Amino acid sequence: MAKSKKAQQETGPNVKPAITTTHETRPLRCVLTDAERIAAGRKLAEKCAELQRTEEERKSVASEYKAKLDRMTAERNELADRVTSGEEVRRVACKLVLDYDSLTARCIREDTQEVIEERPLSDAEKQMQFPFDKAAPAPEHDSPAQWRCRTR
Repeated sequence: MAKSKKAQQETGPNVKPAITTTHETRPLRCVLTDAERIAAGRKLAEKCAELQRTEEERKSVASEYKAKLDRMTAERNELADRVTSGEEVRRVACKLVLDYDSLTARCIREDTQEVIEERPLSDAEKQMQFPFDKAAPAPEHDSPAQWRCRTR
């Protein structure tokens, strides 16, 4: 049987087919095998350990930097106080003068001779010390090793 001219034109070389096929990949859910699940569990455990180590390292570094920043802040504040007040606290040689006649104690700066404190003598300070050359050695019979009990 002879095909009609119209039918021949639909199946000719210049006519595109009504169905085409292409290949592609897509992310789709797949059920894991037992071996794949065990391997993924191992990777998970390794990643958890790595994450924990990194967190601990971050905390350690952060702690070191915080300590460094705290020291720098304290130094800055000290310098700012010195500049603002025009003063600073220093260790200065002083002498303590105990006056037994007026029963007063005076603390005097040795660099400026300024009296920085004047107060009544404490009870302990009221006990005058007598200047002895050297303490005489105790007699030999006073040592406990030489004590003897005589009983008869």
